[in-house]
Amino acid sequence: MDKKILTAMIAAAVVLLMVGVLAAAVRKNNGKSENSSAESSEELSEIIVIPSEMPGNISVPIPAGFTETSSPYYNKYFVMNNASIIVTGEELTIHGQSVKEYAAGVQKQYEKTADEFALLSSTEMKSGAPCWVLEFTYALVGEDARQDFQCVTAVLVKDDYAYIVTCKSKKETFDRYRSAYLSMIERISVADVPDSRSDSGVSIGTQPGQIGADSSGIVQ
Repeated sequence: MDKKILTAMIAAAVVLLMVGVLAAAVRKNNGKSENSSAESSEELSEIIVIPSEMPGNISVPIPAGFTETSSPYYNKYFVMNNASIIVTGEELTIHGQSVKEYAAGVQKQYEKTADEFALLSSTEMKSGAPCWVLEFTYALVGEDARQDFQCVTAVLVKDDYAYIVTCKSKKETFDRYRSAYLSMIERISVADVPDSRSDSGVSIGTQPGQIGADSSGIVQ
């Protein structure tokens, strides 16, 4: 075989190999993008605009009928049908920030994250610490589906620590839970936060009057 022809065939084979490798890489990256989009959609449905760390030194009387569960985003939270209660918290990054200011930040995060957002009310409420309550509706819109939720989010601030209690359900069923959510928020108590900021003080009751903790600080 002519040397020039052999060289051309080898070069062509190398080009074809490179094209195959590049095509495989593109398919792999596209797969990663699709997985990433799916994960992002799932995270959004879990309300990722609030800190996921369980706070310490807060006692929350979870209404009767809610049961404890977990997800990839929250170690422990509470559900009943399509309703959920999530208790989270974080140390303030701005020393002395007021509860109203922190709540405004939470609202802005929802506005940025949700496809649609409508604030129903924003008001101070009596609770175990300075408390601000946001009530709003929001929607998550995908290519083939839409989810509409209604939510009451209570923000409590004490000793430079913010506690967020998020209570939501599908919009069409929210009125079934609203009074229980608000009554629960009124009965929350918050102890002084130690300098260590440990999470060992969490106390969550499954019914009013049933408050206690296991070794991890969470009522079973």
